[in-house]
Amino acid sequence: MSDKKPLNKYWYSFGFGHHHGPDKIPLRNCYTVVEAESYEEARAKMFEKRGPIWAFDYRSEEACGVVRFRMGFVPFDELQHQQGPNT
Repeated sequence: MSDKKPLNKYWYSFGFGHHHGPDKIPLRNCYTVVEAESYEEARAKMFEKRGPIWAFDYRSEEACGVVRFRMGFVPFDELQHQQGPNT
């Protein structure tokens, strides 16, 4: 089995600020990766999963600063569903 990304599939990185959601989940200096066919689809998946409870989106782990900032990885499937303050 190949480790190569399938054609037309991309991985987008999403970073978090300090604490997010009513439970104040500590996601500071963490990131997740969303697999999607487009940037817009990746953002839609993130909003579906976390609402507006995330900080930044990037088109690559390098742009996210994963190595430079020694960020911790949180698998997308393990992120808790969060609702925004107005939802």
